[in-house]
Amino acid sequence: MLRTGVLYNLGMDQPLMSLAETRGAMLAARDALAGFGQVIHQASGAELAELMTLADEVSAGAGAARVQVTVEAITRGEVESAGVNVHTWVRDHAPSLRQGGATQVAKVATAVTRGGRTWNPDGAGPDPESPTGIIWDGVRTGEVSPGLACATLGEVDRLVPLLR
Repeated sequence: MLRTGVLYNLGMDQPLMSLAETRGAMLAARDALAGFGQVIHQASGAELAELMTLADEVSAGAGAARVQVTVEAITRGEVESAGVNVHTWVRDHAPSLRQGGATQVAKVATAVTRGGRTWNPDGAGPDPESPTGIIWDGVRTGEVSPGLACATLGEVDRLVPLLR
């Protein structure tokens, strides 16, 4: 989408950034959060609520990014060339998920990339009208967590054989 000469993400209010700009912003966010505990006491009561909302948005975006990176790694053959399964690849490259969460990211990414699902005619991923496509859209925007997506996809798999 184009607004006043700047490209914007569809459904988002942020301008599109290059990969280098995105990486730089992610590094800056990581660094800012590393020292957060030393400055949080400076926040007013109203700022605490704002900071909680901002932290939640960053967390949701990070969850979406993990799944998107995993989908890209699967589709490019990076996981296969590493000689590991998707869960191991996620766990190896996202250490914070080793205590939980790697399975969910791996299952969602695998569901989105496997050919047994309903696909777009152009091969660009799940059909946006299919249950997988609807869930994938929510995951990509950060509106649906990998955990909720994993549970929902499991229920879809369970219910499909029962539908006529």
